[in-house]
Amino acid sequence: MLLEKAKSAVLMALFAICVYLAGQFLLETSSISARAGSNAGNVQASVNIEDLLNPQGIQVSFGGGLYSGHFDSAFKNSLWASAKGQLRVALETSGIAEVGQTDWDAVVVQRGITFKMPFSMTVNQILMAVGSGVSREALGTTDFDVVLITAGESGSIYLGNRQEDRYIRFSTAKPEGTVAAVAAPAADLSVILSEIENAEGTVEYKRIEDIFSLREILEKPEEVYRENHIIEPIVTMPALDRVRVSNEFSLQTLSEEQERYYAYIAFGSRFDFVKRVREVDGSVVYLYGYGDRALRFGSEGRLEYVERFESSGESGEALGFKASMTMAVSELRKYGEFPEGLYLRHYTEVEQAPGVWVKTFQFGIRYKGLPVDLSGQSIPCAATVEITNDQITYLTKNYKQLQRSMPEPNPSGAIISMDKLIENHYELILNDYLMMNPEAEAVKEDFGFVYQILHDITEYELVYFLIQDNGVATYVPAWHLGIGSSHYYFDVYTGRLLQHLPEQAVN
Repeated sequence: MLLEKAKSAVLMALFAICVYLAGQFLLETSSISARAGSNAGNVQASVNIEDLLNPQGIQVSFGGGLYSGHFDSAFKNSLWASAKGQLRVALETSGIAEVGQTDWDAVVVQRGITFKMPFSMTVNQILMAVGSGVSREALGTTDFDVVLITAGESGSIYLGNRQEDRYIRFSTAKPEGTVAAVAAPAADLSVILSEIENAEGTVEYKRIEDIFSLREILEKPEEVYRENHIIEPIVTMPALDRVRVSNEFSLQTLSEEQERYYAYIAFGSRFDFVKRVREVDGSVVYLYGYGDRALRFGSEGRLEYVERFESSGESGEALGFKASMTMAVSELRKYGEFPEGLYLRHYTEVEQAPGVWVKTFQFGIRYKGLPVDLSGQSIPCAATVEITNDQITYLTKNYKQLQRSMPEPNPSGAIISMDKLIENHYELILNDYLMMNPEAEAVKEDFGFVYQILHDITEYELVYFLIQDNGVATYVPAWHLGIGSSHYYFDVYTGRLLQHLPEQAVN
């Protein structure tokens, strides 16, 4: 919703500017084409989309009720690299069977690894993420947001959709000729899991299901009870630094020559119909023709490109996911190097009109293995690319550059616990919960009601949250707490509420 409002505002502003400038002189640009032409090779770069399709979070189970959600990011990279081979073979060749809630609850507590995918992905999209060129069309468009691999000798693989309580298991029967390909990654995962378990920096977690004995309190006869597999730390967390960041570019330092170079990337070498204007807030806009295309350098450090969709005549057919993502990341790469930790965070596909499909790719950033949450910003992602059929119609990026790390003033201070956060903000959380569940008003004073709220927790993860204070941008370590469709972000040390999103899905 925020993205759509921002785009609408930009388009309206650009239309007004275009009318205003209709009679103005065109830019003197003969030298620009030569300057940009000599650098054209700098913006042509191949991108491996597999590098941008990876889990948003990883949870490991050591068995015996112990887990971890916070350990060295190098281990996270190793786990995913080792899991990809096993996933590739299983998803390409194995048969599947549906799994019930009870079976899923039983397998989650076994020794293994759970990969939280950045968005609900089809099996074909997961295959693409693990480097496979195979398509499993028989599985259709059913999507999943978690991948679970048990660490035993058989190494079973499960896919789950937590919101819909839908789970499938890939059979362990191995096709002829694939035994070695499966066995090696499975063995690697067990070794890495043992290394994580014994590493000094690994933080032990337990499920809130077990900490608060939720089943004993909430289970009802003749109803299938769904366990909550969200975990929270049970030991002291290591200190997490704040990080001062800055915009990738500043209008105070961006030269007109640099602006025009990027305008060449956007419009090509034909500058006969390009106009330049500076907006009231200092932002600079380059318009092509009668506003058919526009490039904007925002005062807030955001670059935006908008192109009118050619709805008649030359418009091609809608591209598939892989082709459109390849186009999206290649176009984004033209405007500069990708920052470390960039990944595809969210994807949507909508039929805007008969035969007109809009695919939106939203990219996020990780810092030290933790996702950077931008939900407090006007556009809550590091970059966005929209493709309408086979045409780039919108692109924006707002990367941040790391300036310096700022240790917590009181490093001995403990990171605040989840139950303390809920206690301190209970009235806010209660009001949101009753808005989502009006029927709960009648039982809010009953014993067990607060345990029902705990049972309905959907997210509890460490993130870095971007805050702006008097023009200064900082990554602040935060807890992201999700209860139903309400989301809260708290400073991990003070418990201060940084952001509140009532009844809103977080991408």
